Amino acid sequence: ATTKNDFVQEIKVAVGAVAPTVLNIKKVSEILNGQKVTKKLIKICIDEIQKVIKPIDDFRSSASYRHEVINALFLESVSELFNISFYD
Repeated sequence: ATTKNDFVQEIKVAVGAVAPTVLNIKKVSEILNGQKVTKKLIKICIDEIQKVIKPIDDFRSSASYRHEVINALFLESVSELFNISFYD
């Protein structure tokens, strides 16, 4: 991700272990590019990610757990990239 003056210039979001192959979630990148990161905007992104991913239940973890982990990892990544806390 690249930023300038607290605005996202470019970001790419990809997730694994939630579909048969790694997913590049272009819609989330489109939502964030050119925007200032806010909690409301991140909620929109999480909703979009949840629409796209299709995790399965298997011996390693459940689909519901994978949904939760993707949310947590996305929040943690955005928190670090943009110095925003979502755990207030």
